Amino acid sequence: MALVFLLISLTQSGQCQTLAQALNTTNLTWTTSGTSGASGWTVQNGTTHDGVSAAQSGQLTTANPTSTLQTITNGPGTMTFWWYCPSFNKKLAVLINNVEIWGISGNAGWEPHTIYLGSGSQTVKWVYSSFTSGETQRGYVDEVVFTPGATAPIINTPPLSQSQVPGMATTFKVAAVGTPPLTYQWQLYGTNLTGATNSSLTVSNTLAENLGDYTVLITNSVDSILNSNTPLGFGQVTGWGINDAGETSIPFGLTNVLAISCGRGGAAGIALTGDRTVRVWGWPPSEIRLVPALMTNVLSVACGNAHAVVLTTEGSVMAWGNNNLSQTNVPTGLSNVVSITAGANHSLGLTADGLVVGWGWNAYGQTNTQTGLSNAVAIAAGQDFSLALKSDGTIAAWGNYSSGQTNVPAGLTNAVAIAAGNLHALALTSDGKVVAWGHNFFGQTAVPTGLSNVVAISSGGQHSLALKSDGTVVAWGQAFGPSAVTNVPANLTNVLAVEGGFRFSIALVGDAPPVTNVPMSNPAFAPNGFSVSVPTQSGRVYRLEYKSSLSEQDWTPLPLVAGSGTNLVLTDPSPASSQRFYRVRRW
Repeated sequence: MALVFLLISLTQSGQCQTLAQALNTTNLTWTTSGTSGASGWTVQNGTTHDGVSAAQSGQLTTANPTSTLQTITNGPGTMTFWWYCPSFNKKLAVLINNVEIWGISGNAGWEPHTIYLGSGSQTVKWVYSSFTSGETQRGYVDEVVFTPGATAPIINTPPLSQSQVPGMATTFKVAAVGTPPLTYQWQLYGTNLTGATNSSLTVSNTLAENLGDYTVLITNSVDSILNSNTPLGFGQVTGWGINDAGETSIPFGLTNVLAISCGRGGAAGIALTGDRTVRVWGWPPSEIRLVPALMTNVLSVACGNAHAVVLTTEGSVMAWGNNNLSQTNVPTGLSNVVSITAGANHSLGLTADGLVVGWGWNAYGQTNTQTGLSNAVAIAAGQDFSLALKSDGTIAAWGNYSSGQTNVPAGLTNAVAIAAGNLHALALTSDGKVVAWGHNFFGQTAVPTGLSNVVAISSGGQHSLALKSDGTVVAWGQAFGPSAVTNVPANLTNVLAVEGGFRFSIALVGDAPPVTNVPMSNPAFAPNGFSVSVPTQSGRVYRLEYKSSLSEQDWTPLPLVAGSGTNLVLTDPSPASSQRFYRVRRW
């Protein structure tokens, strides 16, 4: 049952104001309510856009209640307002006649928005809801303005500038409001494109003649509006799946890419380029996008739901983004790190001596490394569980086990790579096969029959990905209609790396299939030891191993080394005086 509250509140300054006064709309009547015991909206002056006062939602401490702010007016017309939802675990949505029009979550500051109201009585609601329990942050609305009458087109979300792999499809889309009907005409360098008269434009086969500056002219009976130039250029990363937040709209100018990552439960992508620049796109558009300044010594990147982690050339770790669960609180003194990974709200680091360190959300013990765990060579983090691959090919798993995600299959002893989704896990075996376990409601652990020659794996939120030696990608698991994340583009080839997000995937594409062996060059003995050069990939881990005789059964490992995306010199500082045989392993 909904509870209706009084519309007069006492601000922090002690002045009595109504919601209408706080929202700068004394010409509108406001009501507010809460469900399941939650309070309605009130007036406060601590968090405002106009510097005076604003409406704040009720406090939600569990996942079920909602807090609603409502007004009723007569259209047609437009309503503009400012809103703010600082929590990544809450959502603030605007509804017209109980139909959700737009929603925000985890934004860094106040954002403007405009909605169009049709003729007749129109009920507008702002509904604040929660995805999880425990957090107490609120939602805010300020400076609501209703302008009656016919309205010229207004662009709420302009098309995004993009880069695209040659031959792949590129889609631009624009969101606009105004008195209907709205008509659209897309242009390239100011010239109308034949048949391009919808709110979205798809270039099905991106070639050189398709590159350039795109615009869209939006017209109605009142006026027209032309967006600013939206460039399209060639790049090395492509994406597919749901694109509600721009997660598959790869940023313009993203070239010379060394590594990619994306959040398993979010809609953000992150890339590292050859000049050690970190680029971020998709959702959230706030904290993760605020990449720390002067960060030019990055070796690899990892992306969580709403936080990001990087490994530096000094072996240290930096993190930024949402920190409501301590996911950016890197342990003091953490050093000598060679690999990183990010789960939903926790992160792991692997040190050169094979130890695993965790931090962030720990409700299920996912940051508490298993007692006695050593000789780890790779790590993976899921929604609330963790994995470590050991040098002997076995896997350690800990954290939430509710869906069997930590129940590593018995007899799995030849793993060479691991991946963790929200509630499922994957392992790549030395013979190029994939083993999966955990939650399978969407078929994410149903490995396709006959899948072989796999060289890399990745887990999305509820789907799985395999990169084959011929540079093609196979996907299985949760699907979402025509934009299904499992619908890998048919002409996608020469893939070097693949990453799965919540409902999307991204791939790093090169000029040839991935290199499956690590060629060694320039072996040399010197007074300071033995050295050999190998080409490396950012995000991978390498290790030089030796034995004194080929008849010996075991190889002796030297410390792990982080790949840099360039040639790397591996060394044995104390080689035997007689002879040694060397090999390089990569994880």
